[in-house]
Amino acid sequence: MKRQTAEKKIVGKLVEAFLSSGYLLTVECDGYVDLKLSDDKKKVMDALFAVDEAHLFVGDKDSGKHIGWVFLVFGNDGYDVICDHTTKEPVYGIIESLNGFIGDIEDKVIKAQRS
Repeated sequence: MKRQTAEKKIVGKLVEAFLSSGYLLTVECDGYVDLKLSDDKKKVMDALFAVDEAHLFVGDKDSGKHIGWVFLVFGNDGYDVICDHTTKEPVYGIIESLNGFIGDIEDKVIKAQRS
């Protein structure tokens, strides 16, 4: 599996997990807000994949208050696109629920690199 494919699968699954749980997402890069409090997966994905690194802030749907964050870095091995994240619940739990999926992607990337 190629790096870009791995990144798109992992980030897509992450964004979908947050949106399906009822959260709004803000994309920030270098201190600039590229997209604010969105529930549109395509817009979020487009904003994220237009940069090399970004903070993805998770917001409460009712108040818009940020309740957690994920720092994404693109261009490394792909499976390591989630570089850092909050340990606050429920955001932490959603991220942790993806560990098996991310592990499977990592195995596929490493296998492809060895071939």
